[in-house]
Amino acid sequence: MTHDIKHDDAVSNLTRRQLRFVECYLSGMNQTDAAKEAGYKHPTKQGYHLLNMPKYEKIQRAVEKGREEARA
Repeated sequence: MTHDIKHDDAVSNLTRRQLRFVECYLSGMNQTDAAKEAGYKHPTKQGYHLLNMPKYEKIQRAVEKGREEARA
């Protein structure tokens, strides 16, 4: 099951892999499983980084946008 997010400014600059991570994470997967499904080589480490490191702020904004859409 995937969670479709609207393609706007929050996701317009994401790579395919990053977008897949966001979709999987929003569908209910944990960060490691979402990173693995998106094709990251080191999903435990990269899943954490994608959701917590400042350099991945665009991914974090896309996750928050998806959560807002799910609440609406």
